[in-house]
Amino acid sequence: MPAASVSLQNAGGNPAPERFYGIDQGRISNLRETLARDGKTIPQLAQEIGHPADVSLIQNILGGQRPCIRGKSHAIAVKLGIKDGTAQVTSND
Repeated sequence: MPAASVSLQNAGGNPAPERFYGIDQGRISNLRETLARDGKTIPQLAQEIGHPADVSLIQNILGGQRPCIRGKSHAIAVKLGIKDGTAQVTSND
């Protein structure tokens, strides 16, 4: 069964462009397809990238509710491979 399609939206509920705050919508689709193919859950993915306590944040990132401009959401998006950049998180993020 194909993975669910995700469509990012801006604050007005309109479809976001292909790249939304640096997040590549195609990469999100590819990640979701990989998770479905491998039978992995979001909590397992969170554990793999070193953020086991951030399952809800990861769900929001993949669902397009977080712009991932800075801080922890930016670092997670980079670690997930859906955004280019460096993933540096300080202890108080």
